[in-house]
Amino acid sequence: MTSFIPPRLRRPLLLALTGAIFAVAWVVRGGPAWISIMVVVATAVRVVVVYVRAGQDTDEGALAGSRADERLKLLAAQSWAVAGKVGLSNYGVGAQDPADEEAGAEDGAPFPVSP
Repeated sequence: MTSFIPPRLRRPLLLALTGAIFAVAWVVRGGPAWISIMVVVATAVRVVVVYVRAGQDTDEGALAGSRADERLKLLAAQSWAVAGKVGLSNYGVGAQDPADEEAGAEDGAPFPVSP
């Protein structure tokens, strides 16, 4: 659904939409118009700040720009690896051999080598 919106614009557009909805709801409710004007101005400033921050190559910029940085990519790769191991163990492919467990493989001891 949001694939046609560039990642840098997703968060600022969401903030602008939220501020506009709040300002319109305030006017429809019958509140003072000056509060709605303040909300629109504050929202516009916030949208510009988030848009500029999203263009920077920092951790905060990656979060504001709705893109993954190195830490998030590593976390995603590790979670996929764990999910793969669990899926394989469900089918018995990743399970340890019972003969290895009897020989002491579970404690990390090396196997004895016969001459």
